[in-house]
Amino acid sequence: SGKIKLVETDDGSETLLAESSDSAISGSIQTSETRMAVGTWSGSPQSVFFANENEDALYRVAPGGSVVEVTPLSDGPSGVLGIRDIDSDSDDEVVYIGSSDEIRYLNKDGSTGSTGITADQNNGVGAGSIADYDGDGDAAVAMVESGQIRLAGATWDHKITDSDIQGGTAPSSVTKAPPTAADVDDDTETELLYVASGGDLRYLDELGGLTDITVRDLTDENKNAISGDDYTGVV
Repeated sequence: SGKIKLVETDDGSETLLAESSDSAISGSIQTSETRMAVGTWSGSPQSVFFANENEDALYRVAPGGSVVEVTPLSDGPSGVLGIRDIDSDSDDEVVYIGSSDEIRYLNKDGSTGSTGITADQNNGVGAGSIADYDGDGDAAVAMVESGQIRLAGATWDHKITDSDIQGGTAPSSVTKAPPTAADVDDDTETELLYVASGGDLRYLDELGGLTDITVRDLTDENKNAISGDDYTGVV
C-alpha cells in the first residue's frame, strides 16, 4: 500500500519508515517490479534505499529519520539492488535498476555508469544480490538474463554455461526472479541461490574461478525441496 515498514523479528512490532504521501517523495513509492536495499552511502546513516513510481529519483530513509532524496536521475530508476564497490574504485556505489531493467550504478560524485546488461523481469525483477561470487575481489550483480544466470560487474560479465558446470549442464529456464548470495552450507564460501524453473530453490556451489561449479538442490532437514516465489525470488 505504498508504505515502507520496519518489522522487529522478536515481537513482530512494526515501525512506519516512509509512505507515498511523504512530501519529500515525487509521486509514490515504487511498489511493482522493484527492489529495496539497506546500507549506508556517502556518509549516510544505515538506511533503506528505494525508488519512486515516477522513476526519476532515488530516496533513502533511516529509522527515526525523514525521507531524503539521494539524487534525481533521468535514466528511469525503478529499484535499488545494493550498495557495494562494483567498479573497483575503492568507493561504494548505489547499484540500481534503470530503464528497460538495465543494471546501473550511482557514483559518489553523482555521475552514473552502466554494466550494459539487462535483467529479465516477470512478476519480479531478475536481479538480486551484489557479492564477490568467485573470490577474485570484484563484486558483481547476480541476475537472470534470457532464462540463464549471469554475473554482471561494471567492466566484466560472465554467463554461467555448460562448460562452467561439473557434469556439463548449466541451469536453464531459471525463473525471472531475484537470485541472492548466501553461505547456505556453512563452508565460509558464497553460494548463489536462485528459483529454478518449476519453483524449487537451487544453488550454485564452489564458484571460485567460475569453473567446476556444482548445482545443488536446497532442501530442508528431511531432504524435501523448498519452493521459491517468482515475485520475491530469494532474499
